[in-house]
Amino acid sequence: MAFSISDFNDLIQLLNSNPQLRDELRRVLFTEEFVNLPQAVQELAKAQQAMAEAIAALSAEVKELAEAQKRTEARIEELAEAQKRTEARIEELAEAQKRTEARIEELAEAQKRTEARIEELAEAQKRTEARIEELAEAQKRTEARVEELASALTETQRVVAELAELYKLLNKDVAVLKGFMLEQRYRLNPGAFFWREYRKLRVLNLADLDRVDEAYARGEFSPKEWKALNKLDLLLLGVTGKGDERREEYLAVEISWVVDVYDVERAHQRAELLRRLGYPVRAAVGGSAILDDAKARAGALGVIVALNSEDDDDGDEEA
Repeated sequence: MAFSISDFNDLIQLLNSNPQLRDELRRVLFTEEFVNLPQAVQELAKAQQAMAEAIAALSAEVKELAEAQKRTEARIEELAEAQKRTEARIEELAEAQKRTEARIEELAEAQKRTEARIEELAEAQKRTEARIEELAEAQKRTEARVEELASALTETQRVVAELAELYKLLNKDVAVLKGFMLEQRYRLNPGAFFWREYRKLRVLNLADLDRVDEAYARGEFSPKEWKALNKLDLLLLGVTGKGDERREEYLAVEISWVVDVYDVERAHQRAELLRRLGYPVRAAVGGSAILDDAKARAGALGVIVALNSEDDDDGDEEA
């Protein structure tokens, strides 16, 4: 029996009024792949979105990775535009299917082209995923290198800290050595420093002063005062004055590389302890330099200042 135009129109009207029958006709006319095409396209879009998120998470610290990321995003945008064009084309094919039986062949051909395009996109997706995997491996190597550099930096910092500590100890040792050498100069040749006021200077020990030990035995010195006396840097005995005023006098000397107020007051206090026992004693300080406030304090307390750095051009003058 012939299928007339009237029958075709009736079929179209029936399909429009019956969605279930329309879906059944689609399953008969189209392959399963074409029917599932929207779902495949949606899954592809989700895959593209996941790929974009993975690419966005890559570290922007490496310039080469950043450039690769930009190229990947541009490629994804191209795929998205192609996807839009594909969906538009599919819609056109669906409308053509409703209009004429002849368009079915054209839609079939278009479907083949779409499947080929999807295959191309799938291959491109695989290449993109492979590139992302390469970038991930490169990122791991970069992080490992950064970790190595961090460990090396930590070790360097540790060595620097040790060297700094060694430098402090060395400075301390050098300061002690300088102080010792300076004290030895005053001890070996005291006349070179106190020649203006004293002659026949000689070095004494605290044990040479009998009254000191006797006073300590009688309890006239506190333990703190006794300790201070025994820490006196240098004790000298010399002759001062001229003519009938010539007399012997002791010098209680404190020696520091740079003389400060504490050195001046310490010399003055230790000289006072000896004067309490009736010894004629003057306080003195020696060093390579003296601070301004220490110099003023020495003048106020009558403490003699004899510096190692002073000129000896007037050394022929009478003391």
